[in-house]
Amino acid sequence: IRLGRHLRRTPDNDTAFPAATTQPVVLKPTAPSSQILASASWATRSRFADVKSDAAVELLTALLREKLLDDLRGHGLSYSVQVSSSSSVTFDYGTISALATVPVGKAQAFYDAVDKAAAELTSGKISADEFERVRAPALESYRRAAQTNGYWQGLLIGGWDEEAKFNRARNLPKALEGASADDVIAAAKRYLAPERMMRISAGS
Repeated sequence: IRLGRHLRRTPDNDTAFPAATTQPVVLKPTAPSSQILASASWATRSRFADVKSDAAVELLTALLREKLLDDLRGHGLSYSVQVSSSSSVTFDYGTISALATVPVGKAQAFYDAVDKAAAELTSGKISADEFERVRAPALESYRRAAQTNGYWQGLLIGGWDEEAKFNRARNLPKALEGASADDVIAAAKRYLAPERMMRISAGS
């Protein structure tokens, strides 16, 4: 399936995010563990659906990461916190995911922190300083990447004539620069609703 054709959903390229869960799906290890890996995920969109939306999701992911780091580390719950976003180049499908390693019995504290961070973002609790602290590094990262051979080789993988891919490469830095806190808040409202969250934890 060529890039750019994925937006028209067909039986050949359809996929769906698992149903949301109010309680975590618990995966039990074969041996006792002193820690639990807790995760929360939400469905988003494909990589080439909308460049402006891509920029908002990238900044939303970075803001969610900052809020979770502050909360979980501040309470001594976890120093291993990851928040990332990924998106398909073929299917109209993507995710924002947060995960952390916490002591046994503290998984709910992780989910409480996720709920709190998501609620702050959807309600617009984003200061100008917070926003700039994530946008400036995102822009700098793309500018540095564009000066490397690896970046351009990555763009050429799969063909040089894929317009959607090169359109994103040309316009994403500009979209990041022009993004506003309101764009991120709109993305948070669209994607980070509690009823859309998939919770999974692994550990005894």
